[in-house]
Amino acid sequence: MKTPIILIDKNADRIDEYAELVGWAPERLVKHLLAQKLDEFDDVGAGSLEGFLGSIDYDSRQSTERALARVIDIARKQYGGRLLKSFKDKVRFNPDGTFGVTAQVGTGADVYQMC
Repeated sequence: MKTPIILIDKNADRIDEYAELVGWAPERLVKHLLAQKLDEFDDVGAGSLEGFLGSIDYDSRQSTERALARVIDIARKQYGGRLLKSFKDKVRFNPDGTFGVTAQVGTGADVYQMC
């Protein structure tokens, strides 16, 4: 992405506040925060990417299914290349016309909500 990102005033003010707190330029703080979050997304065992994918609303079913496919891929990697029988996923249609995704693995008291 080569396009500059425009922040809403509230977020720009927060960036300025925290950059001043640590003595950095706002651009340095933004780059650091983005790099940190993207590194977390790359860590398959951290749960950060699938948590994010489960927390947002999608404008199309196609993008929702693409996100769910990534969650399924992560689940396979976490369990030695196989998808556990207890894995359950769902694409949901929201009343506002957007879509969402959920996935979990395990049963009973041992359920792990992936997203």
